[in-house]
Amino acid sequence: MVLMTMSFAPRGLAQQSTDPPDEQLWAAIQSLARPSPTVASAYSARFEAERQRREALVEKLRTYQRIYPGGVRRDSAIGLEFETLFEIGSLSGDFSGLAARIVEHRGNPSSRFAESEAAWWEIQLRGLSRQAAPKRGDAVETPRLAALGEFVRAHPDSPHVPQAVTVLGQDALRRGDAAGAKEWIQAAQPHFEKNALVVSLAAAVRRTEATGKPFASVLRTVDGQELDTTKWVGQTVVLVVWETRDARQREFARQVEQVRAGQPGIKVVAIALDDSSDAARRSRAEMKLGWPLCCDGRACAGEFVRAWGVCDAPWVFVIGRDGTLAAAGTHDRWEVLLSAIGGGTTQPSTQPAD
Repeated sequence: MVLMTMSFAPRGLAQQSTDPPDEQLWAAIQSLARPSPTVASAYSARFEAERQRREALVEKLRTYQRIYPGGVRRDSAIGLEFETLFEIGSLSGDFSGLAARIVEHRGNPSSRFAESEAAWWEIQLRGLSRQAAPKRGDAVETPRLAALGEFVRAHPDSPHVPQAVTVLGQDALRRGDAAGAKEWIQAAQPHFEKNALVVSLAAAVRRTEATGKPFASVLRTVDGQELDTTKWVGQTVVLVVWETRDARQREFARQVEQVRAGQPGIKVVAIALDDSSDAARRSRAEMKLGWPLCCDGRACAGEFVRAWGVCDAPWVFVIGRDGTLAAAGTHDRWEVLLSAIGGGTTQPSTQPAD
């Protein structure tokens, strides 16, 4: 018996965690935070299981904050608790738990981060109540935009600032206020200069300011051809940014090709958001498109996409015969714009077969 005890002792000791108690609790929290594996059960059962998992997670998070009020994971616990309470409210339709926690942290915040999180989720909660109110347009958006602006000024280092600045900047661009959008970008840059949302907003401002000016971009096709947009003066050019394997976007590409075939002065260039140039080639061949095709295989992280703030697909850039960018945006009104600028020339198409 003694020998058996000695032989099994090392295994038992090896299974004991050497992490300090606070890290052991945090590991349990992280385990609960991970989504449950999908199981074959009724939707109502899965729904209830997810709700219970989140409620258990909130209890663990509050335990951490209570036992370790100055713990290294405190702010992470606060942020995750707010996020989880919002998820519980979304599942149940009852946001009272979130509302109560906001009041607690607004009245007696345990840290500056806790104060900023409470302020952020209060904005989200008020936004939900406004959406439910029988109001439209500016009556709903103006208070929310004002609250987001106050939040950015009061909490410039909050991780929610890039999201707030994106909403504010896009609103400014919709109103034709590029300078206002730039101000919000500048407000975010001290802490979030390289954040993807801030970088994308800056590119959208660049695109807006480029409208009506000569459009300069050098593109490289999948066949190694270099395309310089400044050499296309005299033609109407449509740059189509799309994901070639998406059925809806393929249908749009067919519509563009029909218009191009009927107006021979129009040149179309495709910029594919595929993660494989070979896949983009196959799609072009299947659809029998003769457009020059550009694809760097980086999908939505591609150079052109990042440079010009493309945030949806399909996206269209229309360059007039004078070489200026007539407009850029989602695909829904491109034919109207094309007609407004006079479409193509009456000369036969010089578009290469590529």
